[in-house]
Amino acid sequence: MAKKNNNEQVQDIGQLLKVRREKLVALQEKGEDPFQITSYDQTHHSDEVKSLYEEYEAETLRDYVEPELPPEPEEGADNEVIAAYRKAKKEAYNARREILDANAPKVSVAGRMMFKRVMGKASFANIRDLKGDIQIYASKDALGDDLYSVFKKCDIGDIWGVKGFVFRTMTGEISIHAEEMVLLSKSLQILPEKYHGLTDTDMRYRQRYVDL
Repeated sequence: MAKKNNNEQVQDIGQLLKVRREKLVALQEKGEDPFQITSYDQTHHSDEVKSLYEEYEAETLRDYVEPELPPEPEEGADNEVIAAYRKAKKEAYNARREILDANAPKVSVAGRMMFKRVMGKASFANIRDLKGDIQIYASKDALGDDLYSVFKKCDIGDIWGVKGFVFRTMTGEISIHAEEMVLLSKSLQILPEKYHGLTDTDMRYRQRYVDL
């Protein structure tokens, strides 16, 4: 049984690697070979982006008076009370964003995509560079149909260059609103499992590149 499972895992990985190579070929046939890109103008690392925005935010909102929010609803509160609180919180966030977005810092980062969540016409991703991770917000409206389509089809491990302005999400995470994105390198291998690495000993010996 164990041998059968190992064979199935090897076949699954082989199929995934095949799909990644097919994606690269499709890009090359469109004249968008990422391996032809030899340089990228990066202005900041992830930790610098966060520090930059925190300073900008503090200075910009120094004299700003936050609107008073209703008390946070307790567990089991009426739906109307919860809806009213959420509406007030969103309005306060939008008012703050309007002020901050007017002159938000523009940055350019590059790194490996470690996470992606596609939600129709807008998506979030995490880019990891030498200094840490930074969240990216990508939308069809900002990037255009073609580039957003490439982004949606990309794989974890691909390396991207991202240019855009910095903002803070409603949940408080400093992020980059992507205005330009460039696929700098296509990952043809699969990253090891996040916490434990590749645990199948037989596969680690047969396909060592997967466990790098």
